[in-house]
Amino acid sequence: LPLEEVQIQVRKPVHVHGDTVTFDAARFSRGDERYVQDLLKRIPGIRVTDDGAILYGHQEIDRLMIEGDDFFEKGYRVLSASMPAYPIDKVQLLKKYSANKALKGLVESDRVALNLTLKKEYSTVWFGNTQVGVGLPATKIDFTFDLMKFGKQHKHYLISQYNNTGLRSYDLVAHLLKPGTADPDQLGDGVHTYRPVPPQIVDITGIRQSRVNFNKEFLGSYNTLVHLNEHWKLKLLSYHNRDRQRSYRESTDGFILPDTAFDTSERLDYHHRRSAGFGRIEIQGDDPSGQRNFISGTDLLVS
Repeated sequence: LPLEEVQIQVRKPVHVHGDTVTFDAARFSRGDERYVQDLLKRIPGIRVTDDGAILYGHQEIDRLMIEGDDFFEKGYRVLSASMPAYPIDKVQLLKKYSANKALKGLVESDRVALNLTLKKEYSTVWFGNTQVGVGLPATKIDFTFDLMKFGKQHKHYLISQYNNTGLRSYDLVAHLLKPGTADPDQLGDGVHTYRPVPPQIVDITGIRQSRVNFNKEFLGSYNTLVHLNEHWKLKLLSYHNRDRQRSYRESTDGFILPDTAFDTSERLDYHHRRSAGFGRIEIQGDDPSGQRNFISGTDLLVS
């Protein structure tokens, strides 16, 4: 009997088009990824360091975008460390990246960026995750709540965290306050905002910092990006961080002399409370011809 025509369609896990390399997330996922950074560790050529930096080869990426929109610029670790991995459809690696469309192709760039595209069912709905950890009998609590929505016209990202386990939630947003080195298309990017959070109270070499940081820390952040029209968009970033830290140091010295012996004891108690808030309003736009690109922003810092 003659065989009927059989068509075999194979979906490639990696697709290269110009300077863009697209990875099919499903083909690299093992099913145990919780956050975006866990998924990125599976992508060939991409590495995530212990402090959350994302590297392509030996170079850190410039930014991590969602559906072509950039929420946090250099502070992308907020996104990669808290956004769940299950809605991700594709991971796009953008080589020779330039944030300024007007300079695309005019300025030689070796920068790279990542863009995440979502599965269709998650493009218009709210989603997120909640994580609660409780330790007994010391009553240690680690609570994280994330809620987000990435529509075409509006994108929203809400983060709420509390812990008294010694972890520093502030580290997630530290890069928002200190953007980094200046780039040709980012005038003012080398200006560092005042850092309101003091160093750790105790610094003991060889001991993990969270083991000696007795804290009660809260972090809340709400961020939104609105497309006003085809060429203009408005971005709002805000966060509030509050912490109460306690530390003490106790020492005893013994002295033995020919006719006497005695001990001296010293105890140093340190209590510190701090509160810091940060807000940014930014408007971005370009003309239809793509010859000009406009970015203007204002930062507000309260501590």
